[in-house]
Amino acid sequence: MTREYDYLAVGHLTLDELGRGRLRIGGAAAYGSVFAAGLGLSAGVVSVVGEDFPRDKLDWLRRQGVDLSGVRVGEGPSTRFRIVLGPNRVVSSLSSRARPLQVADVASFRGKVTHLGSVAGEISKQVALQCASSCEVLVIDLQGFLRRFDPSGHVSLAPEGISSLEGIQAVVHANELEAKEATGLTDPLLAAQALSRRFGVAAVTLGGRGAVVSGPDGTLVARPPAVNAEDDVGAGDVFSAALGAALINSERIDGAARFAVAAAAASTKFAGPEPIPSDLIRRLERGVRITYLSR
Repeated sequence: MTREYDYLAVGHLTLDELGRGRLRIGGAAAYGSVFAAGLGLSAGVVSVVGEDFPRDKLDWLRRQGVDLSGVRVGEGPSTRFRIVLGPNRVVSSLSSRARPLQVADVASFRGKVTHLGSVAGEISKQVALQCASSCEVLVIDLQGFLRRFDPSGHVSLAPEGISSLEGIQAVVHANELEAKEATGLTDPLLAAQALSRRFGVAAVTLGGRGAVVSGPDGTLVARPPAVNAEDDVGAGDVFSAALGAALINSERIDGAARFAVAAAAASTKFAGPEPIPSDLIRRLERGVRITYLSR
């Protein structure tokens, strides 16, 4: 029997080590699914975790309304990242990695929006094709396809990683650095346009400066209002989930971009994956400035 959701996240749930023994659930699958469930959407996750994954963290996800029927507990470790604490928190290195996802893991699950939230190369072309064949809107975060890890776990980016996505139509998301690596273009506008020609719709997020979004309706910049950010980890994951949720509701690209930028900005007010109040998103939406660069 196939389980169906409004929003399905596919990718590793992670354990983020923040120093001094602090351990937090992470990964695009966590941030995206908690966000979607908070909107009142039916949300599920397909993932693989290790035997070391704390059960109380899985229970917390369930309490947020996220269905974990697609989460497999396998032998070996979970995917863990060390996160550097500072003005902007960034992935420092990979501590361990769970097994990659397989077609059998995703075959019985379907989302109206399916969000491929790869963080460590765990999604193959075969898994991506399976997901693409069973959803209405496919959203892909390019980060996990671009990332490479040396023997000590340090992260670098390599453009050949997205070659496995060739021929797949999707809404793709990358941050500014990832977009530059994926396209060879330093201008995020040109990078977004190049990615949209390749995939269909592309968004390049610019941190507190908003995002460039390019697609059939043209190319635009969405600038958020000023927000006193508490924690920007996961903002890009929320952006991707919000963009997909808006597009499934037949939003035009400008309306979808406005909603996604507001949701990402709102997410920075919270530490870790958390439901985001709809009234906060609506308030921030009113302050998002949309400028079309081409139509």
